[in-house]
Amino acid sequence: MPMKNPPAAYRRKWNLYTRYRLRPEQVDAMRDAQGGVCGICKEAMKRERVDHCHTTNRVRGLLCHRCNVVLHGLENPEYMTAATAYLERHK
Repeated sequence: MPMKNPPAAYRRKWNLYTRYRLRPEQVDAMRDAQGGVCGICKEAMKRERVDHCHTTNRVRGLLCHRCNVVLHGLENPEYMTAATAYLERHK
């Protein structure tokens, strides 16, 4: 029978494995390899995210929440067109 309120460490471990096939030790090694900072902006990661390709599911690295959201927009051509048009309209 599943736990009703599993501990946070268990939930983190379960999420990492089911979403990305990663163990916490692998994420710790990625963080160490990046010097504990975001792979893009090089700032400390307050809300660390595992970055992955949505097409291949291949994990690329760790990003802060902000860079992860921006990167998603950059990968979507329709979003980029709409965002550029919005900025042009509101100069």
